[in-house]
Amino acid sequence: MSWIVNKDEKGFAEIRKKAKSVVAGMEFPGLKDEDWKYTRLAKISKKSFTVENTKKSNALSDKFYPGAKVRFVFENGFFRQDLSHGSSNYVKRVDELTEAQLTAALEKTGYVKSGIVSSYNDAFFTDGVCIDIPAKTKIEDVIEVVFISNGNGHASVVKNIILAQEESNAEVIFNFIADGANENLVNNVFHAAVHPNAKLTVYKIQDEVSGASHFSSENIFQHNNSVFEIHTITLNGDLVRNDLNIKVNGTDCHTHLGGVFIATGKMHVDNHTIVDHQMPNCTSDEIYKGIANHNSTGVFNGKIFVRRDAQKINAYQNSANILLSDDASIYAKPELEIYADDVKCSHGTTTGCIDEAALFYLRARGIGGESARKLLVHAFASDVIEKISNEPVQEWILSKLDHKLTEL
Repeated sequence: MSWIVNKDEKGFAEIRKKAKSVVAGMEFPGLKDEDWKYTRLAKISKKSFTVENTKKSNALSDKFYPGAKVRFVFENGFFRQDLSHGSSNYVKRVDELTEAQLTAALEKTGYVKSGIVSSYNDAFFTDGVCIDIPAKTKIEDVIEVVFISNGNGHASVVKNIILAQEESNAEVIFNFIADGANENLVNNVFHAAVHPNAKLTVYKIQDEVSGASHFSSENIFQHNNSVFEIHTITLNGDLVRNDLNIKVNGTDCHTHLGGVFIATGKMHVDNHTIVDHQMPNCTSDEIYKGIANHNSTGVFNGKIFVRRDAQKINAYQNSANILLSDDASIYAKPELEIYADDVKCSHGTTTGCIDEAALFYLRARGIGGESARKLLVHAFASDVIEKISNEPVQEWILSKLDHKLTEL
């Protein structure tokens, strides 16, 4: 039984053929694999998910970003023209590309296939977006790409590419939502190249349902003087795994990674990040915050590499977490691997409960116990979101955060 079955497969024959030969010989990672020791895949590896072109969702506009003038919507991996709006000369659907065009775009991102998520994605992807931002172009409006999951046993396998050409500037929202789905699978792979003096900002929102399994792999290649930011907000899902790999292959670059997850019920959220500094005079900062309640689990494993020639690097990494239940668990492992000697690098992690002194302070001023707790959790999580410079996007994400807090 195959983990993924594609009933609507078409095009990209050579890419699929090579990937399927790799997948056929692959085994799912087990507990002895260090990168997956806290995320068990045995149960999901025995299931089968179907890629199928179904169009059922119609009432999800309240979950879209209201400020998007250009929106591309996909349902179970297939394009929904009727739910999309606006147009852009810079955005094409992956399904509209030839195999040669797709291969060329991937090569420009420094694409190196690795791991089970990317291999299955190459074998079974259906669509996605390829955004090519011209040199010296600033896109004023945020581009939103929405991925809807619905039904039971469906797989959404999508591939996304962004080429931020020299001196360009753009912001993109990847918005993953669900419409009454039960057990389903999302396999999302995203590749980007940020060219000299360009800035790319990505917002990834994961707001699916309790039966959803979501695997994302992001692979970013930075050139000289580039800026890359990604903000990952995880609010719903059953099993969520985010792998973020950034190669900083230029001088004078800046990289920012911000992440927040709120885990309730039996949610399992695993964030793995790698920032690989290969050239000198760069900065990176990374802050992830998690809130775990009930029987949920959070995992953070972040690694910063500083290569031998990457002198004068200033890199910071922090993981902070709150446990709201005795049955919730957090596993955090920030790491530094430094081969240069003229650097400023630090990392840290904290995990604890609600500050009782702060809780007492609020209650002493007439705020009820439950309201006081939610207020403190909101302040804890919003600290990361407030680093988003786009105020309308920041306010939209904070409203989603507040809605999720009602479940705590």
